[in-house]
Amino acid sequence: MISIEQDLILPDSLRDELKKPLGQLVECSDIPKLIKPNDRIIAIGDSVSTSLILTGLSPSLIVWDGRSHRHPVNEGTLRILRKYAPMQKVRNPPATITKEAWSAVTNSLSKDRASIYVDGEEDLLAIPAILNAGEGTKIVYGFPPGKGAILIDADAKTKATFQDILSRFEKSKTQASAKWQSR
Repeated sequence: MISIEQDLILPDSLRDELKKPLGQLVECSDIPKLIKPNDRIIAIGDSVSTSLILTGLSPSLIVWDGRSHRHPVNEGTLRILRKYAPMQKVRNPPATITKEAWSAVTNSLSKDRASIYVDGEEDLLAIPAILNAGEGTKIVYGFPPGKGAILIDADAKTKATFQDILSRFEKSKTQASAKWQSR
């Protein structure tokens, strides 16, 4: 497993690169057609996680923050996400990957079913999921409104791409999770 020693901050120079799809852009409704029954699935984001659960798929890990496109999700969605699996809560400020959140993701990968609620933003937590997931795991994360979701296979090529991206993050001078105020 890959771990980090301190919080990482997304540099401005990577923002445009991460706004582009780094996997297959798909409609959420098409995901069940692209996943085999025995595939291990990780879902990052409230809408994606809820969509997969409602279609009968069973992600081994969901990572969510109670928000979709920067707006609070409805009570129905919250009920689905809260009931899905025992929930672990972590703090992860915007544009950051905290050591705490990274560890929660990697530790959850060994479970059959896990849920991580993020106080902050969950978007970048696809990176530890991809880098630490077993070969062949499918990672699904939300994409900007109206554009669907990104489906990624955790294979050597994808891991190398995300390792390169991670290497360009900045190390936090102070622990962001300690400084950041909860919303």
